[in-house]
Amino acid sequence: MLNEGYAINTVNRKLSCVRSFAGLAERAGVIPADDSRLISTVAGYSRKEGRNVDADRPQKRRGYKKEKNVSLTLDQVRELKNQPDTPQGRRDAVIICVLADQGLRVGELAALQTSAFNLKEGTFTFYRQKVGITQTHEMTAQTARAIRAWLEQDANALGPLLRASRRGSDNLTHAGMTEQSITRRVRELGRKIGVNGLGSHDLRHYWATDAAKSGTSIEILISAGGWTGAGTALRYIDTGKIANKGIRQSR
Repeated sequence: MLNEGYAINTVNRKLSCVRSFAGLAERAGVIPADDSRLISTVAGYSRKEGRNVDADRPQKRRGYKKEKNVSLTLDQVRELKNQPDTPQGRRDAVIICVLADQGLRVGELAALQTSAFNLKEGTFTFYRQKVGITQTHEMTAQTARAIRAWLEQDANALGPLLRASRRGSDNLTHAGMTEQSITRRVRELGRKIGVNGLGSHDLRHYWATDAAKSGTSIEILISAGGWTGAGTALRYIDTGKIANKGIRQSR
């Protein structure tokens, strides 16, 4: 997995899964207890060990999540939201708002259905497959406007929320968008405003960082972001802030 470019966190998660299944297999009598105990000793990497491993292996990433996020300013996000009043523009505004204002993962956006939205209540309900929970989010004012315009003018009556672009044109198909096609579109929108290498996860990073800087507690951030613990949530927050801001000392 390391040679294939998997991230250390992914390696650790898959090793943990193997150990869990080995324990179940032992209890079911499928594998001997000695084999299960040997498998249980195959531990993952600590954070320090992971940094050393990454320093020694070639720079090669698997998948479309980047090693480092692209930081965005408020003005840049406003530019990304300011899309033309066309079917494709209205769809692109929805993509940016759902990722940057609501903090969804790109897979969660790709899976959204038109039926998920309650315009009267200003909410939408969706499933977080990564952590196995269903959540209801209140839409920001900009998200609500973008969603309303899209639903009233362009979206399919039923089925996936988004519609893909036809190759080589600005026209839309009736099919939904994959995670990869959403990420490609985000990259293109970023390039148009002078931000190279922008990805869908960068908008989720922006959402988490902006929420933290605005005073959101880590407990609320964990819940809203669909994370399982503080450690995971903190990795999404930009570390470019002053680290000791707010510390009080005796004089």
